[in-house]
Amino acid sequence: MRLVGMTRGAPHGESGRRGFEQTAPLSVLSPLKPEVDWRSPYEGLPAQVHVWDTQAQQLELIATRIEALIAEGFAPDQILLLSMHGRSRACFSDLDVIGGHRLRKFTGGFTDSGEPLFTAGQLEAETLYRFKGNQRPAVIVVDLDLDGSDEHKEWRLVYCALTRATVACEVLVSDQSSWADGVSLAV
Repeated sequence: MRLVGMTRGAPHGESGRRGFEQTAPLSVLSPLKPEVDWRSPYEGLPAQVHVWDTQAQQLELIATRIEALIAEGFAPDQILLLSMHGRSRACFSDLDVIGGHRLRKFTGGFTDSGEPLFTAGQLEAETLYRFKGNQRPAVIVVDLDLDGSDEHKEWRLVYCALTRATVACEVLVSDQSSWADGVSLAV
C-alpha cells in the first residue's frame, strides 16, 4: 500500500508548541508498514503507546498523558481524547472532568440551525466516527480494545485514529486487544 501524506507544517507564530499548522509525519505509522510519501520536511513527535488492563487504569493514564502533553507545551484546546467506541460506550461518556480538565463533548443535540451542541470545556473528547476528517495537534487515542475479528476494518479504524494527530499521538490500548502487541511494537 502506498499513501501520500498531506503536507504537515511546523509550529508558527509563537514560541513553544502553541499555534500549530498541520505538521510532519508521526513516526507511529512506519512500523505498521504502509509506505507513505510525506510531503513535509518537518518531523512529528514519536508516538507513545500505553497498555491498560482496567478502565480505571485507562482513566489514570489519560490524566497522566494530558499532563505530559501540557508539559510539552500543548494547550488543553489543542489536545483531543479520541475514543474508538461510540459516544455511549466511550470511557469518558459519564465524565465531565478528567485530570482536572473540563471536557468538551457532543451532547447529542443540535441548535435550531443544525449546529451540534457541546458541553462547556476546553479539552475535546470525541468519537472516531464523529471526528473523521478533522485533526488536532495532540491526540490521545482511547478505548483501543479491538478483538481482531475483522482485521481489514480494524486496520482502517486504527489508521484513521492515528492520523487525526498532526504533531503528537498517544495510544492507550487494552492488554486484551489483538492490537496490543502490534501497536506497542510500532513505536
